[in-house]
Amino acid sequence: MSARRSFSYWLPRGLGIAYALFLMLFTVDAWDGAGSFREGLRGWFIHMLPVFIVLFVLVVAWGRPRIGGILFLLLAAGFTAFFGNRWDGDWMAAVTSLLLIAGPLVLLSGLFWLEARHAPPQPGLQA
Repeated sequence: MSARRSFSYWLPRGLGIAYALFLMLFTVDAWDGAGSFREGLRGWFIHMLPVFIVLFVLVVAWGRPRIGGILFLLLAAGFTAFFGNRWDGDWMAAVTSLLLIAGPLVLLSGLFWLEARHAPPQPGLQA
């Protein structure tokens, strides 16, 4: 495996893990101190759902980068539709938050597509 292939292989995977860790930062506010431990745990789990979805797509993309590219693009559209409805009149804040949430997913989609395009075909795998 050449250094170029190695870099193009690991870059989207490393960025996907970093993005999941970034999303995990938003789960900290589930433990606000009010309520019981069970309520806090339930709130934390709900906050972790986007992280679990990203990790699931990353696991799929790890072995099938073309499918992963499609799934990351669909995930970017879904996150935009779900988190983009928080309009409070400040368009700059809305655009910034959408770029922070959906932008990395679009980048990951493109990186997995590039890897799938340049990867040698594997017998028995049709993606």
